[in-house]
Amino acid sequence: MTGPLERLAARLRPRVDVVYDPAVHLVWNPPGSLDDEGVPGRTLHQVPQSAWFALDLARRGDHDRLAAVVDALLDLQYDATGTPWHGTFARFAEVPEPRVGAVEWVDYDPNWRQFVGIALRLLLTRYPSALDAGLRTRTEDAIALAAAGEQESGRLTWWYTNIALQHAWLLVEAGMVDDGEALADRVVEGWRQHGTFQEFNSPTYDGVDLWALALWRGHSTSARLRAWGAELEAGLWATVASRHHAGLRNIAGPYTRAYGLDLDRYVGKVALLMAGAAGEDAAPLPDLDAEAVAHGHDLQSLPTLALAPPVVSDEVRSHLRGFRGERTVSETISSWPTRRAASAWLGTDVMVGAEDGDSDWVGWYQFVAGTVHWRRPDGSIGVLRYVPDGPPRGRAEPGILRIGGPGHIEVHQPEPDGVLHTTKHTAADAWVQVLDDGVTELPGLRVRKVPDGDGFTIEVEPT
Repeated sequence: MTGPLERLAARLRPRVDVVYDPAVHLVWNPPGSLDDEGVPGRTLHQVPQSAWFALDLARRGDHDRLAAVVDALLDLQYDATGTPWHGTFARFAEVPEPRVGAVEWVDYDPNWRQFVGIALRLLLTRYPSALDAGLRTRTEDAIALAAAGEQESGRLTWWYTNIALQHAWLLVEAGMVDDGEALADRVVEGWRQHGTFQEFNSPTYDGVDLWALALWRGHSTSARLRAWGAELEAGLWATVASRHHAGLRNIAGPYTRAYGLDLDRYVGKVALLMAGAAGEDAAPLPDLDAEAVAHGHDLQSLPTLALAPPVVSDEVRSHLRGFRGERTVSETISSWPTRRAASAWLGTDVMVGAEDGDSDWVGWYQFVAGTVHWRRPDGSIGVLRYVPDGPPRGRAEPGILRIGGPGHIEVHQPEPDGVLHTTKHTAADAWVQVLDDGVTELPGLRVRKVPDGDGFTIEVEPT
């Protein structure tokens, strides 16, 4: 019997098949996937996405194409001892092999070790007869190289959550059990301090975290990882559910890392897992049948996500399927290396979220220090975004976003004339204005901005 993620993957399979390039045996970037970088569809051959496609080919029994894809992927791995890119894979097939002075995230992506390495390990584990003996041996060697290359680099910290969780699993399954359990133990210790990850409330990376924890829980050869995975997966789902507003189809801010401000306008991996946990109709996703889907390359992860589907409580599922009423929530994100705290208030037609702390990390505009989401008269969602000048000083209260330091508020709404405007590193189609002092009437929301000491207060009321 197939589950919700498998059914969704099967329904969307034509989207991936159409961007498969038989000339090089990899998948193109689909339309909309790299819009925030100004890259049109069918420009670059994607690497983790091709590994995820390989898993779907294995499920279908398409062994000829599978062998060709795996062979192409293995040819893209770097074996360069002593370099930061040792054991990872080409960022895109078109990117030349890095040389001295190569720039991380531009010339190479160290995280491909985990994303591709795990896909290859799942391929060998779940479909053991899909590859011939020679290709299987090469694949085993590639997995070992990815795991060892990360260990040699020394770059990975336990609080880089989505990669640390994946790498701990990969180390164990690559035979480096002591190293994998030691990393997992440190991540768990950090979680238990406050019941949060420092990569807090990230609509894409919470999805990666939840999936990695499902791997720990249900697909690890380590009993310790299985127990820890069940504990942390349940805890993280509880946090996601407490901040999720099913009526507004969004999760209240702040976001440590986000690729957009409205989950109905781009693909967030946490939304894909919500589909697996509560049904596709409950998941805040854009129109998946549109020609171009913002951040749509994450749809190609569905065959991989389906191999480790989520397990949620009835309480969590109820929050995912319907708004459970007005509430205020708060968390301590971290007390080290910097103090960070988050708060949110969720009302019927509007919700507020904010961070207060000492970190001044901006994360390529992925860091969102505070938000107000509201429902516009046409049913779409508008968002106010708090942009601090320095460390964030935000606090959410019922109907109020209180800011205790310098900064400004951006107004993001769907463009009324249909022209698409994007802000760098966000996937939301929006026009952006800076909110002035006094009263501003927005469609469906009255906003009052009042100076308050070194900062200001935003009062919001649905209209």
